[in-house]
Amino acid sequence: MSGTVPPFPIPDEALINGHTKLRVLLDEQRADYGGNEQIADGCWGVFALPKVDETQNLIINSLLRIAPFPFKTGESEDGHWTMHYVEEDQRAQVRHWLDDLIRVLDGRMRKAAPEDQARIAKLADHPMPHRVARELADRAATGEIPPGSINDHRTVRALMDRSHRQEPMFLAALLMVLEAHLIDLKVLFDVMIAEDIALGNELTQGSLSRDPFIRSRQNAAAGIRSFLVSHKILNPLDQQKHSAGQNPYIELTDLRRDGRDFILRIDGRDQTSMGSHFIETIHRVRRQIYRGIDLPEIGTNAPWVTEDSAYPLRFIVERDETRREVAPLVWLYMLERAMDG
Repeated sequence: MSGTVPPFPIPDEALINGHTKLRVLLDEQRADYGGNEQIADGCWGVFALPKVDETQNLIINSLLRIAPFPFKTGESEDGHWTMHYVEEDQRAQVRHWLDDLIRVLDGRMRKAAPEDQARIAKLADHPMPHRVARELADRAATGEIPPGSINDHRTVRALMDRSHRQEPMFLAALLMVLEAHLIDLKVLFDVMIAEDIALGNELTQGSLSRDPFIRSRQNAAAGIRSFLVSHKILNPLDQQKHSAGQNPYIELTDLRRDGRDFILRIDGRDQTSMGSHFIETIHRVRRQIYRGIDLPEIGTNAPWVTEDSAYPLRFIVERDETRREVAPLVWLYMLERAMDG
């Protein structure tokens, strides 16, 4: 799978005061404005900055120069504040953009943009689902859509319900988004019912048909079943859901919990790490990857690595080396979801 990471969305100019101060500034602006405060009819404030603060204006202007939406700039009635604002139809994109910037600074999992959420919503009833799935999968391959973006129980259930129609193009579409790691496996495990499994058994039984229509349906169904088995959702022995646990990511990552701690197998030995240290390390590693640093390049001699984060970092890198077919951001997503138990 492609390990492509989209360009870092924050220009160097915006980091002139450092990572932490930018994070605080964006959080304050999101709380007070951020597309949530109406400053006039049909106009919603994005940022409001004191005109005398040249540094803050420099930082915000550098961000707005690469913002993915049109905006307007004015000043407050008293002339003391610079106001950047958008019209009603840009509000959703503004809110997502600010949230995305903060998530990147934090190293947290990103969310699908509004336009990609709209594509996902089409998948369950679109007349040409394979085209929608291809568009989603292509954007996932370039890092534009984060892993696990299809994570709403109702949406995943709708996809499984449509699979019962046995449409070859939809089954191929479902396989496409599964292989792109766009469907959250824990949610998929939760919504799967006996009828879904029975359908998979039915479609993959018997010899391959000579009819190209039926054969394409059989191939897609076989691919879905193979994916579900390899990703610890189906048990290959009894062809039913795995009974060992409710979270496939735990088995996929070899992550073991001991109360609030996690047992990490490193160099053939077990090491204990507090959950808070482990999740903090995941976020720090993801932040480095967002900046364009490859996971194998992140060593325990990095300035931010402490005694508490050294073992989690070694575990993350070591396991990544054994799963080279999985993109690093997907691997970190799997690890973080495994921590949910």
